[in-house]
Amino acid sequence: MGLRENAKSLDELKRNIYSWILPLIVLTLFLNTILQKESMTTLSGIVNISLIVWFAISWVMVQAKWSFRFTDLQFNPY
Repeated sequence: MGLRENAKSLDELKRNIYSWILPLIVLTLFLNTILQKESMTTLSGIVNISLIVWFAISWVMVQAKWSFRFTDLQFNPY
């Protein structure tokens, strides 16, 4: 197997991992927002909603195989 095939298989592995992890992150953020609604400050509410939207968009992009490099950078900026 050449280097190009290894890179493609690594991208598919990352895509599969992200497609399982991102919905769990969105679900936990959503549940956190609902369950701690009374004790949540305005800033933490804004952060939670922003993260839900960001990870949901990233999950859709991973599923559609759009711009995988962009969604990969959010987890590994270096």
